[in-house]
Amino acid sequence: MKDYAMTIHYDERSKYKDRAKRTDHQNAPARIRVKTILVGVLVLSCILLLTFITIYKNLNGQNILTAIKEISPVAVFICIVLIFGYSFFEGLNMHRALRLAGYRINIFRCWKYAIAGFFYSGITPSSSGGQPMQIYYMYEDGISVSDGLFAVIMQLFGHIGTIVVLGLAGLAAMHGDIVQATGHLRGLIVLGITLNFLYFLFLLVILFTKRGINIVSTVLIAIVSRVSRKGSGKPADRIIAVLEQYRGIFEIVKKDRHIIWKVLLTGLVQWACLFGIQAAVYTGLGLSGFGIVKIIFLQAVIQISVGFLPVPGSAGLSEGMAFLLYQLMYPLNLLGEGVLLGRCFSMYFVIILYGIIILLIYIIRRYKQ
Repeated sequence: MKDYAMTIHYDERSKYKDRAKRTDHQNAPARIRVKTILVGVLVLSCILLLTFITIYKNLNGQNILTAIKEISPVAVFICIVLIFGYSFFEGLNMHRALRLAGYRINIFRCWKYAIAGFFYSGITPSSSGGQPMQIYYMYEDGISVSDGLFAVIMQLFGHIGTIVVLGLAGLAAMHGDIVQATGHLRGLIVLGITLNFLYFLFLLVILFTKRGINIVSTVLIAIVSRVSRKGSGKPADRIIAVLEQYRGIFEIVKKDRHIIWKVLLTGLVQWACLFGIQAAVYTGLGLSGFGIVKIIFLQAVIQISVGFLPVPGSAGLSEGMAFLLYQLMYPLNLLGEGVLLGRCFSMYFVIILYGIIILLIYIIRRYKQ
């Protein structure tokens, strides 16, 4: 077989296209087991317990249960509506992409993919498990892996693009207060914005520039070819197979380039739902004076500063950053309660609820089979 020690150019890769066109059955994601879900829930429960203990120790004896009892029932209802709205709009973006790919699919099925993504993102480091599991669930419903990849990338495009905009807007609008509150941790905000912006540019290249895909593939193949064992070329073949799927994504996007604005606007509404939960908690505790736009900006800065760190659901780190920034909006006697309730309604309780839904879906599917 040809020695892969030398750089492989685009015109030399045509011989591998047949291998890139393997069937979806061969490229199918691994089957998930109930054991994986249960282990994830157990890990998250332990993190949840440790987070509660840490926050409680920082409250200097304040009564969290009293705060939960005092929050308005209307605010609790709004939080529930907003979190389901967050996953619904994520499903809407995937539904839009799959319709463009030629699937006549129900919006509620795409909502299921969003729920699965939220759950697995919450229990895996750096939210790395959400998108692969979404592709798996799509594959189980008869959607090809490449089209599922397209739907996930379009959703990520809107998701990452809008959080970068919100994070930058928040940092610009409240720069002085944020820098003073975060102190030496402000470097995390800059790093988070930088990494998310680079990620957004990468998705932009994949979706809208064919030349960019070719450049990325050439560089990756050249690097892998130099380090592959015995020059077998198998790693290069695998990269080519994946990148050919990305080229197929580019062809789908050409059908409707206006989808970029639709996805970004939907992503903006999606984040507004998630960040609006903290606004509901704030008003539900009987507080006022800090506008909802500022609350959304603070949430965006927190999300973009710790969301890339390798811990499940950014557990602990989000609370730590929130303690620093929420001093701008909460009085000290309600700071701990505001952080804890906001995090529970936007992450921990939701993951438990979505985990139950995922288990029910699995049981129903197995029963039907």
